[in-house]
Amino acid sequence: MHLENISSNVIDKIFNEISVFVIAFGAEGEVLFHNNAAEEVCGKHIMELKFGDIFFQEHRMLGDDDIKLKYEYWIGGRCYLVVDFYSEYKEGISARFITGHDITDAKNYVLSYNNRSMVDPMTGIFNRQVGIDFLNEMINQFKLDDDPFSVSFIDLDKLKLINDNFGHGKGDEYIFTVCDTIKSSIRKTDIFSRIGGDEFLIIFPQCSESVATKIMENVAAKLSVVNKSLPEGIMYRISYGILEVNTSVQLDTEHVLSAADSKMYQMKALNNEKDKLSEVTE
Repeated sequence: MHLENISSNVIDKIFNEISVFVIAFGAEGEVLFHNNAAEEVCGKHIMELKFGDIFFQEHRMLGDDDIKLKYEYWIGGRCYLVVDFYSEYKEGISARFITGHDITDAKNYVLSYNNRSMVDPMTGIFNRQVGIDFLNEMINQFKLDDDPFSVSFIDLDKLKLINDNFGHGKGDEYIFTVCDTIKSSIRKTDIFSRIGGDEFLIIFPQCSESVATKIMENVAAKLSVVNKSLPEGIMYRISYGILEVNTSVQLDTEHVLSAADSKMYQMKALNNEKDKLSEVTE
């Protein structure tokens, strides 16, 4: 479908009544067209600008594929999540399309806690209240922009067994190792908080369940490597449940946490069954 075959009224309806900004750039970085939201972000002189004038500082967040990337930009003191992709503009001519929505409030919400005592004193990650508050913010944001995100509820397997048999010092080492492993595996935009003694929550903004699953599988793989160097009888392993928050999910914090928690217990039950089979075969 070519833009020149669409009436200007339809163009106005599609592009000028949405909250996200839309800009198309030509091969030389010139602005081919834009919507009203883009003009509000960049100013009325937007047609005089080029791509580098607007997006002079980019931070890659997540690659969906080779032609569609998500970035985070600060423009005029506001932070925008931007989707950047190429598509046909006219026959034989490709244009660079940019769409973006304002995530400043959610971004500042996270940043505001960096200098406040809202961290878990033992692990140094966010505490329960920050995790729950940010989940509330993400759910409210989803109601506005329908941009799915994912959450993971995590439980440390057999922490009590390690505490009872090897002492709480070894149990603390278990917690520290898992936290360090998760922190090294998640994205900078993800929110990692301690919900309880051995329960943790990760919120993955702008992230599908499949991507979140890959991240958590990577965490589990790293812990498996660590296990090879641990004393006999000690094993670091997590059970986790991942839920993608989309239009099919009941949009309240309690339900989201409960659903992710239920999925975690399903994995824990499978892990326990594997342990029993392993004991029988030994």
